[in-house]
Amino acid sequence: MQFGIEQPEAVFASFTKGPGSGVMGLFESWGVADSRWRLSVQSVFARAIPVELEDGSLGKFAFTLMPQWAKARWIRGALQPAKLYHLAHAGLL
Repeated sequence: MQFGIEQPEAVFASFTKGPGSGVMGLFESWGVADSRWRLSVQSVFARAIPVELEDGSLGKFAFTLMPQWAKARWIRGALQPAKLYHLAHAGLL
């Protein structure tokens, strides 16, 4: 399940009462996730720093880390532990 979170402030909404909370809460109720997924909100990181571009103008370089998708899988019919993946990104704005 991909959450499609593009802005850091959207993580709080998704992981408190939105799709992130719903999916991970379901996985927790199935016993394939524990309460650590709730820490995802605290792991969010977004910073932009000013940089000088090749043409001499000023730009911003951004660094972000946000939860992006969750995965549950079955092996031979047995549900395996779910995983919550975070995406780190760096690039010019």
